[in-house]
Amino acid sequence: MNTDLIIAEHFIRSDIRESVQIIERLEYDEIVDFISEVPLDLASKVLLQMNNYKAAKCLELLDIQVAVELIAKLDLMSIDLLLRHCDEAFRNALLDRTAPNIARKIRQRLQYTSNSVGNVMSLRVFSLQKDASIGEAIGLMKKERELIGSEIFVTDERARFEGIVTITDLILGESKDQISSILKLDIPKVFADDPIVTVRNSPAWSKYRTIPVIDRSEILIGSLHFSDVSRIDMMEDSELKKETIETGNAVGELYWIGLTGLLQSVSKSD
Repeated sequence: MNTDLIIAEHFIRSDIRESVQIIERLEYDEIVDFISEVPLDLASKVLLQMNNYKAAKCLELLDIQVAVELIAKLDLMSIDLLLRHCDEAFRNALLDRTAPNIARKIRQRLQYTSNSVGNVMSLRVFSLQKDASIGEAIGLMKKERELIGSEIFVTDERARFEGIVTITDLILGESKDQISSILKLDIPKVFADDPIVTVRNSPAWSKYRTIPVIDRSEILIGSLHFSDVSRIDMMEDSELKKETIETGNAVGELYWIGLTGLLQSVSKSD
């Protein structure tokens, strides 16, 4: 690794936001060369801080295998935001080379608009059938412990959402009784194609941390977590800051000139 690259990495890691503002002033080929040179963890942090459109265009210009390795460092929501700004042919080629479990989840999210519940919902959801016995339900829960919360969704035999049962009620219930005997009805639910803005301030969050997501046939297809809704607000605030923060003083301008020179030196070196 050359000295200029080491120094540039140090500057970027010490102040990622300020550094990315400077990086975004470079030409696309210079940004791509730099991203290709630095470690993947740093490259992923740079992409996350960049304007989504610019980041997507840089992703398209990278070697396809580097792009695959790079998005593997990102979470699903960040991948989704980037790929929505990419050319469809590139997006499909990238997902074809991505781990199948990740590619499937991303393709599912991309079916919905970026401001919809379906784009944010979790596809990993554990549910019980209402005609199962409490004993059978507890046996199933032991096999899927990582997906179990304090409340569990319940469906009918056609996977249509019916209500919820609580862990407490299951533990206190009789093993031979059916789930339907302890089922709680009138549970708030949302459609996958609902705009996310309609559920941000829902009164349901005062009682539930997770809300079932259904399609227009009332089939249970996912769950919406309060933490994911809150995260969208944080990401939008972050994107707004990207667009409004400027390097306005003399010290900042000198910093920009110095780091720009380093980055250009890195991108032109072999």
